[in-house]
Amino acid sequence: MRVLLIPYEEIGPGFDARTREVLRLLEGSHKVIGARRKPTMNLSDFAQHLLWFVYSARVILFGIRHRREFDIICCGTTVHATTGRVLSFLTKKPYVFWGEDTLRWAWAKGRSSPYVRLLEAVDRFAYGGCAAMVLMSPDVRQVWADRGFDTSKVVIIPLLSQPGQTAASSPPQKQQSRRELGIVDSEVALVFAGNMRNHPPNESAAAWIVSTLATRLEREVPEFTIYLIGPHEDLPPVHPRARFVGYVEPATLLGYLRAADVSLAPVWDSTGVPHKVLDSMSSGTATVAPAWMKGHYPELEDGRDIVLAANPEEFAEKVVHLVKDPVGRERIAAQGRAFVQQHLRPERWRGKVDEILRQAVSGAG
Repeated sequence: MRVLLIPYEEIGPGFDARTREVLRLLEGSHKVIGARRKPTMNLSDFAQHLLWFVYSARVILFGIRHRREFDIICCGTTVHATTGRVLSFLTKKPYVFWGEDTLRWAWAKGRSSPYVRLLEAVDRFAYGGCAAMVLMSPDVRQVWADRGFDTSKVVIIPLLSQPGQTAASSPPQKQQSRRELGIVDSEVALVFAGNMRNHPPNESAAAWIVSTLATRLEREVPEFTIYLIGPHEDLPPVHPRARFVGYVEPATLLGYLRAADVSLAPVWDSTGVPHKVLDSMSSGTATVAPAWMKGHYPELEDGRDIVLAANPEEFAEKVVHLVKDPVGRERIAAQGRAFVQQHLRPERWRGKVDEILRQAVSGAG
């Protein structure tokens, strides 16, 4: 099938991880076209909003000009689905989109009430004309239902593992990654990965890690380093055992995840944690995450595939326990990787995406 993808981004600093995921689900079975754009997530809010309007106009013009070259429109986010609905009206082609818990994201980002009401209108406009909306879990579907949406057009496809990380990681690969990154064998390496620029949940997590968690570890672990990876600004006071690495290329991020003994995700609302958790698990690293992950992935078992914590105090306690238990770390790392390979590889879900697109096109016809 021929698909027009919105947004159609280049992979680089500030790219939209959801776009990459949708593209991976489409590749191989479908021909994908789109108006290319450079990533914008590392820009200021004003710049992102301005460029969204510019890009939306480009997409509409592109779609009209190439309307005979695609059968359906796929949108990676709810906001881009508003462009998809306009283009669908103009070209008479159906659209599907990948939705999210938009309002919770807005509150987590500290948005004003008028901004949240605007997003509410965006959600209703995007959903109103779609052939289907993809959500990551039954929990998120329930959030939409509680807001009064008829969720009959909702399909569940979980967030999936990222490229290059589902291949089995071996001890030699781990040691090679540590050598390449200058991490000595005697050091316990902990990693936090996420965008710490203009994203309050990750900023709060980073501040807690370099203060409370680092201080707790210092009392009980002789040698450790916490690596914080991702865009950042206005850094909090840094503990001597913590190091802000900044943005790195995906291959380098994979190296850090493979080199780490423990991966940290102390983010207490569902505004982006699953990707960083899945990246760590699929890289073969024992991962500590918030307990609400279980709502997104019911098959996850605490203590077997992952370590889950209900609050910061429990999180710190479980990190310390995991750091002191190398045998347990290896067991959880292996089980976590196996979980991702069994449940969350794109190959398992491409057939469902194909079915969604076929039904949307046949329904529009």
